[in-house]
Parts: sequence; structure tokens; C-alpha cells
Amino acid sequence: MDRAERTGAPTRRVRRPGADLPALDGLRAVAVVSVLLYHFGVEGMRGGFLGVDVFFVVSGYLITGQLVTRWVLGGQVSLRTFWTARARRLLPGLGALLVGTTATITVLDRGQLSLFRGDLAAAATYSSNWWYVFHERSYFVDAGRPPVLQHLWSLAVEEQFYLVWPLIVGAVVLLCACVETRLRMLLAAALAIAAASSLMMGVGSALSHAPQAGDPSRWYFGSDSHVMGLLLGAALALTHRGAGLGGTRDRVTAPARGGHTALGFAALALLVTMLSRTDELSEWLFRWGFLAVSLLTVTVVAVASRPGPLASVLERPVLRGIGRRSYAIYLWHWPVACFTRPGVDLPVSDGAAFALRLGLTLLLAEATYLWLEQPVRRHGWRPVWHLVVGARIGAFRAPTVITVFVAALVAGVVMPATAAPLEPRYEGRGTVYVADPGRPSSLHVEPAAPAQSPPGRRDRKADTSAPRTPLPHARPTPPHSRQGLRDYDLDVYGDSVPLGAIPDLAATFGSVANHAAVGAQSWALLPQLTADAQAGRLDGDVVLLHTGDNGVIDRAQLDSAISALSGAARVVLAVPYVPREWQAANRSSTLSVAARHRNVTLMAWDQAARSHPGYLGPDGIHLTPSGEHAYASLVAAVSIGR
Repeated sequence: MDRAERTGAPTRRVRRPGADLPALDGLRAVAVVSVLLYHFGVEGMRGGFLGVDVFFVVSGYLITGQLVTRWVLGGQVSLRTFWTARARRLLPGLGALLVGTTATITVLDRGQLSLFRGDLAAAATYSSNWWYVFHERSYFVDAGRPPVLQHLWSLAVEEQFYLVWPLIVGAVVLLCACVETRLRMLLAAALAIAAASSLMMGVGSALSHAPQAGDPSRWYFGSDSHVMGLLLGAALALTHRGAGLGGTRDRVTAPARGGHTALGFAALALLVTMLSRTDELSEWLFRWGFLAVSLLTVTVVAVASRPGPLASVLERPVLRGIGRRSYAIYLWHWPVACFTRPGVDLPVSDGAAFALRLGLTLLLAEATYLWLEQPVRRHGWRPVWHLVVGARIGAFRAPTVITVFVAALVAGVVMPATAAPLEPRYEGRGTVYVADPGRPSSLHVEPAAPAQSPPGRRDRKADTSAPRTPLPHARPTPPHSRQGLRDYDLDVYGDSVPLGAIPDLAATFGSVANHAAVGAQSWALLPQLTADAQAGRLDGDVVLLHTGDNGVIDRAQLDSAISALSGAARVVLAVPYVPREWQAANRSSTLSVAARHRNVTLMAWDQAARSHPGYLGPDGIHLTPSGEHAYASLVAAVSIGR
């Protein structure tokens, strides 16, 4: 008997079990809108990525609530029924997404297919998160077009929960005859796993010095370290005994009291604040912040799942409509963002790009929701398949169209694997790039005065020990920055910021030996540079060092690296611009070390970036096309002493 029934408190009958609580649809809407705005680069949504953690709590609550009412209280365990229902809920939208993104990337960006094939297999098997962990892919640092299926890491975490947690619940139900014992054991298990996951996130990120001196992506992607939200939602459902979810009879819940309502609104306000202001690379976030977000969401769910003012706010029709389509919106918004980058894919302003992105996302989500998700969920696979098979598309039956379409996709994915790449990729370390001599310049370039090569310099353009890759897309730089630099070679050490400017640098210098890489950390990059310098592997006339975007620079390591470059003709040390908490410390380190070495010239990239916001992408760090051009011009100007 519920407490309301024992005390005679007023009760209100909720929706029939099996239907999602409408207020939680509203909370889903808050979560998906936050993620969408964050990925679309909208100002004021720095922490929108935390919407995924809100989803985790809601999913854990809803799924466990259904398991409690159907298995724990009913005593009947059916894994097949549960997993079939999950497949009918998740697979239609995922299948449409995988087909759509495969077709799009085959047509628009075949250069990514080699990387995409692995992501596609991982997405289809709900193992994306571990695929990214094992391949050391970064969620927080990227250059060029982002991986179009990267957002499916969170679905992989949820699906792994859907596979393991029902096994635990089913085992407890079969081993324990007493309902109360089942509930207590499962509650203890949920809290223990949530605590272990939180410790894994906090301790693991601390030991790896993430995020300030290490990439935290391993802890962000890992199911072991990021499952606390799902288990805390499950613990709440166990304490609620699955009220209103998944049973065979109506259940009643007491309305939220005044104190509970105030607590729920306060938790929602704090949650929205974190969604709008949290920095993705804040140290506190990886120590205890994700746990805090999950606990705030648990509080909101606990209050919103009861009748009351908070539930009424979240049950608004607009929020409920968005919440019911949140899965489809989440699926499509990220690929849309990847293929509609303003200033790169689209020659439009940020505002126009946002409107286009939003419209495309909602259109694709609505089509997926109405034509795939809902029919399969209500009628199953067979009636929908029969409907498709029986339909006619022009003069062709649907099976013919589907067969031709799938065959085209397979050909688009498989055939490029044996063909030459359409264009070079700039991620590789140690590759020497030279500007395409046959590519005409759109700018008038005055004849450059011949530059004197430093004594003992070997001609890298004649060196066959390293591959030379022409850059067909290298853009011309201003005449003043080209003068005297065609006979000079450049070595680049850094992260994804200088990496983005490699084509423009190659159009300026005689050649560029790239040692920059996406996600490079200074604690790994600086020892590599030191070792290369001491081994005599640097033969460039100018060495560009740009680090500190992904974490704190160790001043001693930086000093050692610069000392090892004492024989270099000129070292250009960039002052990084990174609107993160380590900006001031890294600026201080670069200025201090540069002052102690005569062969170092500072490049004030921080001042240039701060003065020209158009140089930077939505994250405030990586370069736009105009930023790449400006960056290369600044390197050129500093290299010739201007």
C-alpha cells in the first residue's frame, strides 16, 4: 500500500502503465534541445553536451520501472520480450540514420570513407564508445569534418546497459522469492555500480591528469566510467516500485508536496544553469560534476513523476511533442551539423546556417518518427514490411528500389577502398607537404629575393626518405609573407590548431614537415620534439611550436624542448589562445621560456585570435578558413622578422 493510501492523502491516477510519464517527455525535450544547441554552436549553451547525462537518468528510470512492475513484482522474467521491445524502439531510427549518412558521405566526402567504415560497424553493433576508446579518438578535440557517427557513443552506453542490467534483474528475481528482498538487493546493486562508476570517472581522470594535461575522452566514452546516471535512475525507479510504468494494473502516486516541489524547481534551475554554463574541459566536471548532474536530474525526475506544479510545467504540449521525438532529433542533428558547417560547407552566416540546420533536423526527425518509429513500435516489423513491399514507387516495386539503393551504397563504400585517395589527409605525422607547383595563384606575387640557406642544411625537397604530398587545396597567402620563404622549409609541432593551417603554410614555405596531430597533448608532444631535435631529425630552417590548447603546458618540458632546438635557425613559439582555465598559465609559460632563449620568436596568436573572432570556430579554439589563412600569414610574418 502506498503512503498516500495509508494516510488518506489525496491521490491522482496517472496514465495507464506502459505509457511514459508525460512530464519525463518534457525533461527529454530539455535534454535534446540542450545537446542540439551545443552542437549547433549557439552562444550560451557551453554545457549543452550534459543533456546526454539527463537522458541517461531518464532512460535508467523508465527501463527499470518497467522491469520492476513486470518482473520484480510480477515474478515473470522474459528477456526475449524485453529485448524485442527495445529493438522495435531503437533499430528503425538507427537503420535510417546509418543508411542516410552512408549515402551522404559517399557522395559528399569519400575521403572519409576509410574512417567511416569502422565507425559504421561500431554503430551497427552498439559499440561506438569502446571503438573510440580503443582507437584513442577524442570527443573534445577535432579538426576538419567531425566523425558523423560520433554522437552514437551515448546510444552504445545505453544499449550496453539494456543488455547487462536486465540480466542482473532477472537473476535476482529468479533467485529470490520475496519481492522486498528483490527490491533491496537490486537497489544495493544499482547504488554500488553507480558509486563504482563515479569513482572510475573521478579517480581515473585524476590519475591521467585529465582534462588539463590529458584528453579525458577515455573516461567520457567508457561505459565503466559514465554509467552512473543510468544506475541512479534505476535506483530511483526501485524506490518508486515502478509506479505508473509497465505494469498490468493502474497504480496511484501522491501529489508532490510543497517542499518537494520547491526542491524540484531548484534542481531544475541548477540543472539548466549547468547546461548553459559548464565548460566541457573543466576539471571539477570529471572529478564529481557528472555525478552532480545525475543527482540533480534524479531530483527533478523524482518530483516530476508525481502530480504537481513541476509536472504541469514539463507536461506542456510543445515540450511533450519534442520529447517524444527526442530520439529521432538526437540521431539526425549531429550528421546535419557535420555536413552544414557555416563558412566551410555553406557560404552563409551563422544565423542562416542555424535556421537551415534546425529545419533539416526537424524534417528528418519527423519523417523518421512518423514513418518508421511509430509504425514499427505499434504494429511490429512484419506489417510494416508488408506495407513497404506492397507499395509501388512509380513503375518499380519497393523491393527493387531498396535492392538497387543498397547495392549502390555497398559499391560506394567498398570500391573506394581499392582506389587512390581523392585528396591527401593532413592528420599524419612526419609527412612532408609541398605546394602544388602547377596550381596558379589568384594573387599577384612579387619576385622574392633569394634567401640564403643556413650552413649545413640539407635540401629536404630532394630528400626521398620522407613522403612528399602535394596539396591541391593549398591557398595563396599575401605577397609580403611569401617573399624569401620559398627557399625555406618548415617543421610544425603542435595540435589541431596549426594542423588546420597546413595547406596555407605549404603554399608559403618551400615545404612543411608536419608533426602536429589532432588532440596532441603538450606532455607527449614536447618530449617528442626534444627527442627529434637531439637525434638530428629536424632539418627545417624554421620550427613552429604550437601547444597548450588541450591542457596545461609543463614549463620545464617546454624549456627542455626549446633548449634542444638551440641549433635551429629560428624557432617560432606560438602563444596559444584557448578560452579555458589554463589559458593564463600557458601564456605565462610561453612568455617566460621564450625570454630565456635568443633563437625564439614569439607569435602572438592569442592577440590575433582575441581581436578577430571570425578566425575561430564555434568552440573558440579551432580555425575557420579565414583563420587558417591568417594563421599562416602570421607564421610567415614572424619567420621573416616582420
